[in-house]
Amino acid sequence: MFVGYIKLLYFHSKIKTPSNGINCVGLPVIKLHPVSSLSIAENVTIVSRKYSNPLGINKRSIIKTLGKNAAIIIMKNTGMSGVTICCANRITIGRNVIIGANSTIIDTDFHDYYEISKREYSSEISKQNFVPNAPVIIEDNVKIGMNVTILKGVKIGRNTIVAANSVVVRNVPSDVIIGGNPAKVLKVIK
Repeated sequence: MFVGYIKLLYFHSKIKTPSNGINCVGLPVIKLHPVSSLSIAENVTIVSRKYSNPLGINKRSIIKTLGKNAAIIIMKNTGMSGVTICCANRITIGRNVIIGANSTIIDTDFHDYYEISKREYSSEISKQNFVPNAPVIIEDNVKIGMNVTILKGVKIGRNTIVAANSVVVRNVPSDVIIGGNPAKVLKVIK
């Protein structure tokens, strides 16, 4: 297990990690906008080696901030394998969260973000068509299955289980099992 790789990036961007580093299996791809931040708490594991996960992963884990003041916060005891996390606003991942192989978490639609960030709101049409980025919040003790996509503006409540291959497009309450495309509540836990 490769530990402490993130420490090497202190000189290049605003990354906060515990003093003993984080647990990396393989090397993740981390690319941050110069005026953005990434905060990773203790006992976080990021798997990026193809055969280190029994399900196999399609790619290295990718963590990116896309714009000014974007922030990614990953709290303690969280694990992820081959994930993609792209943030233009804010993504918060709570404590004791497990994110399955090849899952994606994004807080932007990308197309409008890139198009409008390159120019001013010069016309009424561009103002009308622009849909703002919205933060993603994943609360504590959430279990996310493999190949899940979590889209902008979503809050997933505590102790929730997200079934494999789900697409989460709206807020989810605590203590439920959700699944499908779009994901819906399948069962209440407790």
